[in-house]
Amino acid sequence: MIAANKNLQPVKEHYSNDALAKEHLGCAVHALSNGQGASGLSLDLLESWSVAHPERKHWLDLLLVSEIPGWRIEDASREIALKKERAEDRRKRTTTVMQYLSVIRSGTARVDLMNHLASVWKKRFSDIPGETLTERFDSYCENGNVVLDATETGFRLCPERTDLPTVEEIIDLYLKQREHLIRLPCLVGMELRWQDGLEEIENLSDEVLRKMIAFRLTYGFESTPAWFVYLVQQHAPLVAEVLIAYASAALQAGKDHIDSIHPLERDPKYRAVATLAAPSLLESFPVSAQNGQLYYLKSLLKAALRYTPEILQPLIGIKLGIQDMDIAQQVYWHAAAMLLNPMQNEAALWHCIGKSEVHIKLVAEFVSDSGDFNLPAKTISRLIEVIAPYAELDWERNSGARDITDATRRGNIVRGFINRLGAMPIPEATQEIERLLAQPTLGELKWLLESARHQQKLHQRESQFRFLSPRQVAQVFTNQAPISAADLAALALDHLDDIAEELRQENDDGFRAFWNVEKKQPTSQREENLCRDTLLTRLWARLKPLGIDCQPEVDYANDKRADIRLSYHTEFELPIEIKRDSNASLWTALRSQLIAQYSIAPRADGHGIYLVLWFDGKDMPRATDGGKKPCSPEELKNCLEAQLTPIEQQRIFIRVLDVSWPARDLKSNHSDKGTMQTAGKRASQTKPHGGG
Repeated sequence: MIAANKNLQPVKEHYSNDALAKEHLGCAVHALSNGQGASGLSLDLLESWSVAHPERKHWLDLLLVSEIPGWRIEDASREIALKKERAEDRRKRTTTVMQYLSVIRSGTARVDLMNHLASVWKKRFSDIPGETLTERFDSYCENGNVVLDATETGFRLCPERTDLPTVEEIIDLYLKQREHLIRLPCLVGMELRWQDGLEEIENLSDEVLRKMIAFRLTYGFESTPAWFVYLVQQHAPLVAEVLIAYASAALQAGKDHIDSIHPLERDPKYRAVATLAAPSLLESFPVSAQNGQLYYLKSLLKAALRYTPEILQPLIGIKLGIQDMDIAQQVYWHAAAMLLNPMQNEAALWHCIGKSEVHIKLVAEFVSDSGDFNLPAKTISRLIEVIAPYAELDWERNSGARDITDATRRGNIVRGFINRLGAMPIPEATQEIERLLAQPTLGELKWLLESARHQQKLHQRESQFRFLSPRQVAQVFTNQAPISAADLAALALDHLDDIAEELRQENDDGFRAFWNVEKKQPTSQREENLCRDTLLTRLWARLKPLGIDCQPEVDYANDKRADIRLSYHTEFELPIEIKRDSNASLWTALRSQLIAQYSIAPRADGHGIYLVLWFDGKDMPRATDGGKKPCSPEELKNCLEAQLTPIEQQRIFIRVLDVSWPARDLKSNHSDKGTMQTAGKRASQTKPHGGG
């Protein structure tokens, strides 16, 4: 007898209870079948037992046999029938296609057959599997390689067929939600021609190119092909001509998906097309357009503002004179007029939007990227005041959000306008900042506005910059004591860059000091304070001989504390804020802590260093702008620097210190690529030595 005890070992033969014996045998067979707890158990052992106990052999026979359920038999029958059906279909397709092989190869086969083959090419049929063209055509017919070769040749010739529809017919079919069957073969043919070389595109006549452009515009699927982008750049008049005809008809028909309008605003490659097409499309834009089409109006207006402002100005006057225009459209036209001439048109915009939340949000969306326009400080201030009540301004909550919402985007718009005020060192901007600070409803903007006020002062200092004297220059180049907060920053950056190189290159494996290590393997990142102390030790040894003091956790404004403060006597100092790449406030602390609280100390003169420890980037929080997560120390440094204004970049410095554990020292595969990113040595930073 076989007993299914804990170790599934045979038990003694003193069991006389057949029911118990059968139960044990069933457990043993079950354990053997699923492989769990079957140590020492095998089918041979069970068969040996049955030989020794022939009167119980039939128990084992029953346990080793499993009846196939009826549904499995039915499934198998259906699968066999389906395979036979597919094989028969494949045979029939082979017979049919081979009859037309010559006209397929010449590109003159019936349009339905060419469309059918193009659908196989584009993987449109669920019953014709295959990841590659070869696999799909092998599934399609018995001699797939022959048919594939003929089809590829025929597709190349499809754009030259004599029975192609006109541009007007292509657009008319699109408006009726239909398509000409030769469209897809022609689009595949253009892709193949592009692969063969530019001459295969240029050899086509302008009339053929117009039809191909119309086919692409009415297709609207997949990413924009390279051949179309080439035509946009090299044959802009042809593209603009077809785009105007297609988009105008689509707008009039109320279509809410219209290809290639948004790139007119956003893609520099479309500049020539936008210059030709945007004014015409704006002129014909329907005053009764659907709400979904307003996005196209916005893109067209922005394209015209950027490329043809001289044409847009009189057109705005004509459009705003139309009585039946929807109020939302009026908001966009007024906003465009304001960007063209704020002093003349600003009042009309405020009158148009009134206190409507919907209209204010439309204005916010329209002016979101208005940095190319020199708006007066008063206009910028008014935009901040109007948009702020409908914006998410909580930076910390913003940074932890999983999704970027319309409210957070408006918050970014408000911050952008505040930064613009801070970059305007003129009395009007100062007055507007003070006016906004006095508004009780804008309390959440206080620290941003104070930062903007500080930026103005920094900009004024820039204008007061003076070159160093020869003695001071000599002192800098001999690496003696610093002469200003700017020089202290340059000196600290030099040593941080050297420390970065030591951590990666020296034999002492300095990066280990930033990890909790067990059995020579990293188990977790060390706490930020411990990482700070490691850096502090290295900096202290380098800077103390120059009379520079290094202190941790120094109190600053609002009872906040910087991680490290470097100071030279009582003359000047430099705050250093340190964050691990996994810190939840990685993207916000640069501005909310270092700039707003620490660098504003009088002896810091606006200077500071934001130091990030790069462990591996895996636990990095999502960027506040919703962009792609950086994959290297260099990318992270660039992303953080992008938060700084040009003025801030002269006093606030970013360093990303690579303390990742090299792959060669790990049991698992981790990357050891990337080093601390540097931006020049102290001696080359001549401008900061001005003491401004």
